[in-house]
Amino acid sequence: MTAKQTQRPKFFENQYLGAADLSAAVNYARYQDARHALGAHTWGIATGLQLTEKPSPAGNNQVDVFIQPGYAWDGFGRPLVVLAPYKIPSELFKGLVYDAAIDAGSPAGRLVKVWIRYIESAAQPPAAGFEVCDPEDQTARVDEFFRVEVGDFATSDQRTPISLAGKQVDASAALQAFNPSDPLLYDASVPHQTFPEEGQSARWLIPLGVVRWKPPQTAGQTGNFVQRDANANDLEASNSLRLQAGVVSGAVQAVDGFIRLRSRTNNYSAVRSPDLVWVEGDLRVEGKVRMFGRYLEFLDLLGKDNSVPLTVNRLEDDGAGGKQLQVRLGVAEAGLHKFAVGPFVANSFKPKFVVLDRGEVGIGTATPNRALTVQGSGNTYLNVKANGGAQEVLLGADAAGGIVSTMTNHDLVLRAGTNSTKVWIKASGDVGIGTDTPLNTLHVARGSHLNAIFDRTDTSDHLTVVVGSVGSGFRFSDSNFFFIGKEPYANRNSLSTGTDLLRITAAGDVGIGTTTPQGKLDVNGRILRNGSAFSLAGNVNDNDIVAVPWGTVNDWVIFVAPREMGQEEPDSEFDNALLLIRCLATVISGTSWQITARYKFKFSNGDDTGNGLWFGGQANYILVPQ
Repeated sequence: MTAKQTQRPKFFENQYLGAADLSAAVNYARYQDARHALGAHTWGIATGLQLTEKPSPAGNNQVDVFIQPGYAWDGFGRPLVVLAPYKIPSELFKGLVYDAAIDAGSPAGRLVKVWIRYIESAAQPPAAGFEVCDPEDQTARVDEFFRVEVGDFATSDQRTPISLAGKQVDASAALQAFNPSDPLLYDASVPHQTFPEEGQSARWLIPLGVVRWKPPQTAGQTGNFVQRDANANDLEASNSLRLQAGVVSGAVQAVDGFIRLRSRTNNYSAVRSPDLVWVEGDLRVEGKVRMFGRYLEFLDLLGKDNSVPLTVNRLEDDGAGGKQLQVRLGVAEAGLHKFAVGPFVANSFKPKFVVLDRGEVGIGTATPNRALTVQGSGNTYLNVKANGGAQEVLLGADAAGGIVSTMTNHDLVLRAGTNSTKVWIKASGDVGIGTDTPLNTLHVARGSHLNAIFDRTDTSDHLTVVVGSVGSGFRFSDSNFFFIGKEPYANRNSLSTGTDLLRITAAGDVGIGTTTPQGKLDVNGRILRNGSAFSLAGNVNDNDIVAVPWGTVNDWVIFVAPREMGQEEPDSEFDNALLLIRCLATVISGTSWQITARYKFKFSNGDDTGNGLWFGGQANYILVPQ
């Protein structure tokens, strides 16, 4: 079953032709051309029709605005041709009233949209005497004009609805007229519409851009055009309003193996390449760009890689079952070529992140010399944050030197081996080696024998602090000595022993107050015990009490000896005799002794029976601690 789509005029010999036949031929050509314009293309500006400013004869920095020659067609497929520069009349703007809030700025005035549309009128009526009674319209021509309009218009005021299968719809809703689920047709180019009849009013505005207009500030004055300001984005606003005609196609076939996309105002590129599509200018993409199994290649202005391929590509199998996005930097690992990221400052590229072809990474430097080099012109820091920034470690360098720091009042730990923590630096500053709970500034712990070794590598001298099953203590070199000395605070870093207080020689001799002990213990100076003299000596009478200076009698040994015993014989009797001496100490309490110091004396052989008499004497004693 067939359906008629249109009717094409056809003629035969000796046919009688009327005006309707000739009009049908003209209309057929017009409508087919219109359908082609809206089917294979979209309506808009094909060429020219730019808005340009020229100095006005009125002076005072005023300008006149012209529409440059050009060609366009509207949404009804009607052509608009401007054959010569057309000056936009200022009378079109007389309805705009000055508003200081809008027009008093810099630049002065306001931006106003400019549109062009198709109009037509009948022309060339019959000469006098050649009129006929019928038909009513006896003109032989139709003049096609354009009209300029200015201002803002709603979509419904920009274009008349089109006729589609007897329905009046906006052109953008043409697809939805018969299927509401279809999308909008945003280019509003509909070739299958019923076009307006000749003389039928049908409005369709084509945007040309914007001009800057300054309305008069007082009555009686006229407004004027103002030069558009590129710095105020006037030209960008104008260009974004212009609507150019487009091409509608589901496929583009390259005649000689390539398709060129270029501006008509630019000359053809002289560089040849085997690529299918040549884009001779900037490329804008608002959707996804997909690479199917190939790579993105960066070449010089002549399309050469100069033996240094720079590419980005996808690798489907990296050998471990994964995918890779590869950035290729040449074919060598000499550190000559790099991937760099940074800003342009004063027309100069400033690399901030660099990867060399040999794998070295630089942040803040274009010449890294380590696997990772971070460099700054001043203080430079590297932050590592965990758990949303709850824990933060700073690694850096500044005028104070190198820095490793926790920034969130947490401990700093050092791990080794299989990620086992060995050193803790607490937030308080206490350091634990082998323990995470140091009790003071430095706490060293171990679950077995512990040696803390201090070595002097240019000699055989060492000091070892030992905590182990053999006991706890110090070991030092058999070629040296151990000392304890004193030094003023200001000289605490002195390389000398200072004032030697105690010395232990390699032979095991201990000297206190002497650097040359002559025995196992050699003390040069007074020896005290519990704050008292090391020994205590004195003399007492018979039955006197001697008390300990501290402790109990068990802490002391007492030695007693006669001091004064007997009597002097008077004259020269030669008959006196010292018969017996008793000198001893008897414990009478936990802290004292009673001293016995007596003697038995006989004065004369003739006295009594010769046993003698007891008398009290004196004794010397010495107390020595045990």
